[in-house]
Amino acid sequence: MNYTSLHEVMRESFGATLYKCIDANETNRCANMYLLFVPAVFSKQRVLWAQLYYEMEFYTIHPIDLQLLIHVDNESPKFLIKKVWYNHKLYNSYEDFINSYNNGTTPRKRQLFPDTRIKSHRQYGSLRPRQKSSHIKGLKHPPIQLEPDGHRYTVNAQTVKYLKWSFHWVNSLKKGPTLFNVQFEEDRVIYEMGLQDIIVIYTGDSPAMSRAAFADGFTALGTKSVGLVPGVDCPGYATFLNVTIKIDEFHGGGVLPNAICIFEHNLGRPLRRHHSTIEAGTDMFYGGLVATVLVFRTIYVINNYDYILDYMFYENGAIEVKVYPTGYVLTTFQHPSERKYGFTVGKDATAPMHLHLFHFKLDIDVLGRKNRYETLDIDVERFNSPDLDGTGNDDSYRYQLTRHLKTTELQAVHKFNFSLPKHHIVYNNKMKNEYGENRGYQIKANGFANQLLPKNTGFESAISWSRYQMAVTKHKDIEESSGSVHTTVDAGEPVVDFQSFIEDDENIVDEDLVFWLTLGTFHIPKAEDIPNTATSGSTLSIQLTPFNYFNEDPSMESSGSVYITPKTVFQPKKGLNIDNAFPPINKSCLPKLFTFDELEKDGTSIFFPYF
Repeated sequence: MNYTSLHEVMRESFGATLYKCIDANETNRCANMYLLFVPAVFSKQRVLWAQLYYEMEFYTIHPIDLQLLIHVDNESPKFLIKKVWYNHKLYNSYEDFINSYNNGTTPRKRQLFPDTRIKSHRQYGSLRPRQKSSHIKGLKHPPIQLEPDGHRYTVNAQTVKYLKWSFHWVNSLKKGPTLFNVQFEEDRVIYEMGLQDIIVIYTGDSPAMSRAAFADGFTALGTKSVGLVPGVDCPGYATFLNVTIKIDEFHGGGVLPNAICIFEHNLGRPLRRHHSTIEAGTDMFYGGLVATVLVFRTIYVINNYDYILDYMFYENGAIEVKVYPTGYVLTTFQHPSERKYGFTVGKDATAPMHLHLFHFKLDIDVLGRKNRYETLDIDVERFNSPDLDGTGNDDSYRYQLTRHLKTTELQAVHKFNFSLPKHHIVYNNKMKNEYGENRGYQIKANGFANQLLPKNTGFESAISWSRYQMAVTKHKDIEESSGSVHTTVDAGEPVVDFQSFIEDDENIVDEDLVFWLTLGTFHIPKAEDIPNTATSGSTLSIQLTPFNYFNEDPSMESSGSVYITPKTVFQPKKGLNIDNAFPPINKSCLPKLFTFDELEKDGTSIFFPYF
């Protein structure tokens, strides 16, 4: 096959050459491919669509009106171009396209390489600051946080201890960091907690976008975090950890510097507080505690997308998992037919709608491995009142709470429904607090999503866990993960069939329970997503909060609690009593502040370890 003809098309129609740019010289007008796997199983072939882009900063927002359907032979380096999408038309073979192009039966496209000499072209998509600090008069730094007495946590090898918390972390090649043996006050709360996979499903009129679906575990998530930047990705006072991996690209092994950071963070709000005044009919007082958390963070970089993942530990025994998507959007060439699927975000670029899904595993152990799962269902009941209000109306309505113990795995699958509000509780039936209530934890999520695809069609069969916002199974060693590194390309015969985890419908009463939660969001990109999608407004989270686990809020024992009363009852102007355990901060002993100057001296090995 004469692939020189394709190079001619690239030069004539798009003003670019089809090879990887070696340097940033503007005379190198190059094109790049974004490979979009078609999620299906073939005996000896993999099928993918290649969307072409101009090689610029950043290439996925500079689309070319050309897509190629490629068949790759798994047992050899051979590949074939089977179909071509050019100028909004599909050609059923490469030969058909080339012949039509050469004989003039297909209208020729003329798309110019963006001229970086034009300021608007040079700035579009670039993350370079639009103005230098030296040009801004009176420029002031934003607020920063300090640890006046140093860390309140310790990191010993892969074990972290913070106040009453402790946990162990390991890095999985497929999944990235996973936390084990999470304890509060030396009682285990979670045996295992970690991300299972990241899914992105696109849409669009063009063939590549209409078929694009990714399972990012295919890329080995444990290798996708490196070079977290102090002062931006994490506070300058954070502890940065390297990750050692074994993978072919590193010739048997390699170190990813600054792949994880750990830090304590003041959230800038109270964890709890109350201000009681004389109008309340009680003594005047104020009581509160600032919300501080320990954050264990990694950031996955999957080509154009960045996913910030936080595990957060509160002083009241609560745990929160947060995901913040950011990075560049994926675009396709702008045609009127694409208006149905997204908005124009550039001169020739439409950013199609897409669904992000994040699947998590939480093996929860509440005071042992024999736990139960129940929902507290909230609805409305009608009742007759004996004319309580003196209005003559005996019909009244009130909320009621109904407890539903889930006894089998099929009973425990949860599909979110706003009309049926409920709380999800995992508890130990043999352990009670002093009021006789079962000691447990509540599971809550902000960011449940319904992926909407018909069951067992295409890529959906490989991610059967996405049918549910939550599922609960009995722990089995063979059900270690909800997916595999083959998920992107094994939709026909999934290596891991999550649906089978629950189809055997095992008993889950007083068993070792595993909770599988799906977070997600439909991202409809807009002009403000250029150059980068901001983390504001896109946060997804899972919260685990004590539910009758303690007799009172354990943060009452925090040394940071503040209690204020007047020295003279009802006469606060005569002075205040302030009850706080901390001595005054010696401002002359504050630690040295982090500055970006430190990175200029020794940053290369941290942020560019591959070169």
